[in-house]
Amino acid sequence: MAKPNILYGDLKDKYVAGVIVYAHTDNKLYYDEAHTTGNTMNAEEMKGYFTKGLLRIVNTAGTSIPTDMTVSGSTVTVKLADGTTAYTSKERTEE
Repeated sequence: MAKPNILYGDLKDKYVAGVIVYAHTDNKLYYDEAHTTGNTMNAEEMKGYFTKGLLRIVNTAGTSIPTDMTVSGSTVTVKLADGTTAYTSKERTEE
């Protein structure tokens, strides 16, 4: 019998209902509505929030929950249900 792949929240996830991010015309997701440089979501964060069902994207059409995620190397892309809107992570760079 196959066993399910169970996702467990950890202490930092306790009581988190969602993470709101703001879409920008550069197809990146920002933590602030002003789209401040350096305040973008990186690939690791995007993948984690998507996998846990916590990601909420605010764009000109309203607020959406992404329905699809693809990983290509160090880049994560999430798509909305319309299939045409995609947001790509900012690639993580070491400082």
